Amino acid sequence: MIHHYKNKQGFTLAEVLITLGIIGVVAAMTLPTLIANYQKKVIATKLKQTYSILSNAIAKEQSLTGIPFSSYYALEYRKDACPTGYEFTECANALFEDYLKDNLSDNVKINSSGLGDIFDTGVASVLYGKSFILPNGVAVNIYGGAFAVVPNYKKTRDPKKKIKLVAGKTLFYFGKRPVDSLDAAKDTVALLPMSKSERKKYTRDDLITRCKSSDIGIAVPACSQLFIEDGFEFKKDYPVGF
Repeated sequence: MIHHYKNKQGFTLAEVLITLGIIGVVAAMTLPTLIANYQKKVIATKLKQTYSILSNAIAKEQSLTGIPFSSYYALEYRKDACPTGYEFTECANALFEDYLKDNLSDNVKINSSGLGDIFDTGVASVLYGKSFILPNGVAVNIYGGAFAVVPNYKKTRDPKKKIKLVAGKTLFYFGKRPVDSLDAAKDTVALLPMSKSERKKYTRDDLITRCKSSDIGIAVPACSQLFIEDGFEFKKDYPVGF
């Protein structure tokens, strides 16, 4: 039997190019979303790990003193190093020595000061204090009795390549600052950036609005509180893009 295939045709070059073009357009539309979602998951995982590491590290000293990790502790019990509270690096060092030094992994890299020579920011909570780098690559700076956390830490000595910090994306707070009395210290909750009394003032929608603020002092605590309360996840309505 003789078969004739004359009527069977393959794809023309034009059809192939059109198909590839469509695939390219779809990829261009979906790839940024996929990358952003991946970045969200990576940062969320690092932040959750860091919160756990810091919480466990300070738990022992808190059980001994009954005082949460806070600037109040340094003001009240470490007047040798922190007599007024304005000795930013010294106060941070005192908190580090008493709460963290013996309770962190040996793989932690401890710096002598804050992160001001690394990041492009005018925020005091990053510029001053006591900083260290955790094994998961997260940079942490103690300032004002709280932790400023930079999950995507990259160290560079070239001022032209300093990293720009963005509230709720590359900068978060764990802990409440400042806390200047015992009552205020006891009003804090774990390492949440907002105290119990402060948190009552805001709804979740309020946190979202504050997270979008151009004032980094308002935005960072709100974004951090929102992230923690949402189960250490960046929900779909999280207001900061990645």
